[in-house]
Amino acid sequence: MTLGNRSSIVGAIDCHVHVFCDADYPYADNPVYEPRPDQKGTVGTFLATLDTHGLTHGLLIGAQPYGSDNRCMLDAIAESRGRLKGIALVRTGITDRELTRLADRGVVGIRINLSTDGMRPLTERGAKRLLRRICEMNWFVEIHCQMDELAEAAPLLQTTGVRVLIDHFGRPNPERGLMQPGFQALLEIGKTGGGAVKLSGPFSVRSMARPTSIATPSLPRRSKHSGWRTASGVRTGHSF
Repeated sequence: MTLGNRSSIVGAIDCHVHVFCDADYPYADNPVYEPRPDQKGTVGTFLATLDTHGLTHGLLIGAQPYGSDNRCMLDAIAESRGRLKGIALVRTGITDRELTRLADRGVVGIRINLSTDGMRPLTERGAKRLLRRICEMNWFVEIHCQMDELAEAAPLLQTTGVRVLIDHFGRPNPERGLMQPGFQALLEIGKTGGGAVKLSGPFSVRSMARPTSIATPSLPRRSKHSGWRTASGVRTGHSF
């Protein structure tokens, strides 16, 4: 199957990949982190990796070191010939025209990091307008969170009607079991039927001796009773 044909047939998708570009795309001041040397590569190499594993498409996630500068990710999407889409990092005051430009270039949602920014992106001035526009555009609001952070954000998210995409199954504390508030909030959001949860990055939960210790028992509850759709990814970084 040629790359051109493959781009029009959606099969398995890697749902979580960060891209990092060369020096022409500088990081924001005081970046949260910088990619390791072993995360270097090209878009062509990444697409070849997808091919090797039988994956047709990928979802790129705006990398925090760039702040709200999405040029690196957008250029990677353009180079992929339709095989990659993106989740952008944006300022609350972003204009409708800027959102439209992002959509035209393959962006399908925005990411909010509760672990880094707390509730500020959901409560600061302009947040309600932005979430309303995201809802109107039928985009996802991707939420990165851990422990019980989602419990505070969930009621607000539910009132907006946005489609919610949860990073790394909410990064719960496995030692606290299925009834911890953050994980219960995840299940409640799923009852709306309009969201998805990523089964990705289990290594990000440092205390998780066995990655499936909390995800596996809860899968039937999410899919059958809570309306969640699940997506799998490996949480990789890739540079070009």
